Amino acid sequence: MTSPLIIDGHFDPNIPQLLPHDKMYNIQIGTRLFRISGASLSSDGPSYFTTHFSKATSKSASNSPSTGASANAYSPNGTLSTTSRDVLFIDRSAEIFEHIYRHLQGYFIDLKDEVQYTMLIADAVYYNLPRLKALLRDTDFYYSRIGDKSFRIPKRLLAQPGDQNNFFQMTAETLYVDVENLIIQKKLLRPPPHSYSYVSRSPKLFNMLLDLLNGGSFALNRETRETLIRECRYYRFLNLEQRLINCKTSFNPVTGREEILMQLQDITKRGVVVPQFYSNDIAKPSFVASGIDSTLTSFQFDTPTNKNDDLLSLISTDFTAAPILKKHKVVPVSFPLRILQYKRPYVDQTPRELSFQIESNHISLIFNRNTRSVHVDIAGPLVGKMETLFQSTLVTDCNVNFNTFKQRAPDDEPHLLFPACLTVCDIMLNETKYDDINVLFDQARDQVNDPNNYAEMVSGLRLFLTNSIWKLGVEPNDQNVVLIGVKLDAFADLKQYNREVQFL
Repeated sequence: MTSPLIIDGHFDPNIPQLLPHDKMYNIQIGTRLFRISGASLSSDGPSYFTTHFSKATSKSASNSPSTGASANAYSPNGTLSTTSRDVLFIDRSAEIFEHIYRHLQGYFIDLKDEVQYTMLIADAVYYNLPRLKALLRDTDFYYSRIGDKSFRIPKRLLAQPGDQNNFFQMTAETLYVDVENLIIQKKLLRPPPHSYSYVSRSPKLFNMLLDLLNGGSFALNRETRETLIRECRYYRFLNLEQRLINCKTSFNPVTGREEILMQLQDITKRGVVVPQFYSNDIAKPSFVASGIDSTLTSFQFDTPTNKNDDLLSLISTDFTAAPILKKHKVVPVSFPLRILQYKRPYVDQTPRELSFQIESNHISLIFNRNTRSVHVDIAGPLVGKMETLFQSTLVTDCNVNFNTFKQRAPDDEPHLLFPACLTVCDIMLNETKYDDINVLFDQARDQVNDPNNYAEMVSGLRLFLTNSIWKLGVEPNDQNVVLIGVKLDAFADLKQYNREVQFL
C-alpha cells in the first residue's frame, strides 16, 4: 500500500487521522520504553502500530461504559495528558528503533553504515511502515563494506548510462525484495537475519574508482589502469570502464576521418560498426588487384604506376576474383574498402575508423615469393578473440564467410589466415626500417613443400610480430577481408628473438 504521505513522489506534510493525534502511546522495544503521539504514528501508516492501537482502542471502547467525556484532555498548563497505560512490547533492537522513532517525529535519518541500513530495512518491512520503506528503497546512497572499510556510495555518481545496473543496485534491490517476500508472504513472526552488503576486494582501489566517478583524474601506469578496469568490470561500472580503457582518438587529415586506436583485448563486439559506404571523391590510382587460389584469397603487391599518387588510396583495391598470374598486371580500382569503425559503448556518440593493436607472439606474416602475396597468420588465443569480435558483424553486414580464412595447421591448432596489405605500413624488422616491401619478397625462401593447403599458403618468408597495428577492410561485393598494416615491429629468426630476451 502506498503511504498517504507520498503524493506523486513528493512528501505531503498533512498527517492522516489514523490514530487520535493528541493521544500518547507506549511502545517498549527490547529494554527501552518509547512514548510517541498518535500524530507521529499516523505520519507513516497504515502500519503495524496504527493497526494494533486502533484495534486496542476499539476493544477498550466496547468493553467500558461511556463516560460522556473524552479519554484525553489538555491539562491547565497546556501539556498533553493521557489515560492510556497500555504498553506494546516488541522484542527487537532499541538502537534501530531509535532511527524509526526519529523518522516518525519528522526528522531525517542519517545512517552511518551498511549494518544499520540492512537492519533498518528489515524492521521497516516488519513494522510495515510504507513511507520509511519507500525512503530506504529510494535513498541517495548505497551502503556496503569493501574489505575492512564501510562506504556510503552516492547514487548520483552512478547515474551515467552503463553504470546504473551495477553491483550495488542489484544487491540493494535483491535485499529489499528478499526481506519483504519472506516477512509478508510467509507471515513470519520476526524477520530472518540478513547479511549486509560485503565485498572482499580492495577498499583503496574502490576509493580510486569513487574519485574517478566524482570527476577526479590520475596519472595511471599500465598495471594500475588494467587493475582499475578489472575492478570496474566486477562492480559493473561499464561507463567508467570504457573511459578508463587506454585508447587514442585523432583526426586523420589525409582521409578526413576520425580514428581510434585500441588494444585488441579492449575491444567489445557491440562497439564494432561496418560503415555503409565511403565517399568516392578521393582520386584512386591503378594498383595491383588480388587473385584467388584454391585455398584462400591472396593479396598481391607490385610497385604503383605513379609514385606520386596518394598513398592512402593504395589500400582501396579491387578484389575481383582472378587466377594467380605468373606476371602481375595492373588492374584499375573499382571499389573502396569499407574499413571497420568502432563506437565505444556508453561513451561515444558516433563511430570512428578503428585501428587495433596486437601485442602477442601468436601472430606472424608470410611473404610468398611465388605468388607475391602476403598473409597474416593468427594463432592461439587470438583466433577466438578475432572470431568473437568480428565474425558475427562481418557475416551479418557483409555476408563474409569467416570459415574461408580458417586453416588447420600441422600442429592441429586452428589458424586464421588473412590477406594483408602493407603498402602504407611502417615496418621495423630486426630493428631496421623497411620502406620497400619488394625487398622482403626478394628475401623470401620456399620452405619444404607439404601436400596440405596450409603449408602451401605459408611457404616463404615468415616474420614474427611482437607488436602491430592493423585496420580491417571489407570489399562487400566479393565478401573479401583484408588486414591493412599500419605499423609493425617484427623479427625474422631465433637469433634476433634471443637478442630481445632480457636477463632477470
